[in-house]
Amino acid sequence: MKALTFNTPLTITAAAGGKPRRFSILAYTGGILPVDGFDLPVVVDLQGLTIAGNVPILIDHTKSVENTLGITESITNDGKTLTMTGNVTGVSPTVEMVLSASDRGQQWQASIGAYTTETEEIPRSEEHTSELQSHSDLVCRLLLEKK
Repeated sequence: MKALTFNTPLTITAAAGGKPRRFSILAYTGGILPVDGFDLPVVVDLQGLTIAGNVPILIDHTKSVENTLGITESITNDGKTLTMTGNVTGVSPTVEMVLSASDRGQQWQASIGAYTTETEEIPRSEEHTSELQSHSDLVCRLLLEKK
């Protein structure tokens, strides 16, 4: 089993009408990815991925109360794309710095992690439900661990 981590955009929206600030992450769109530790570009097969419960959104991968930006309330996996949304619940100085920088235009990235159960080399032109676009040459398809 191999760990998989790749970066995606993270958007933080302003609070409105007394409601908490929110974040959204478009985690995967079906395209090919350059992923450290793999010799070939990667296509992720989302068909087998299940995520139980809510996922904490951590700042700098640090599992602590001070570095928790928020928690997901919605994770959508339609087999082709993976999106996550939720409320910003953190109140630490670290979270406040992230929010302040976001207010000033800082663009953030989220790292998405999963474990693979299997990899296979496939021609990019072969049709796969995890792909949104056609490709040529060779890629590595990752089958993700079911949680």
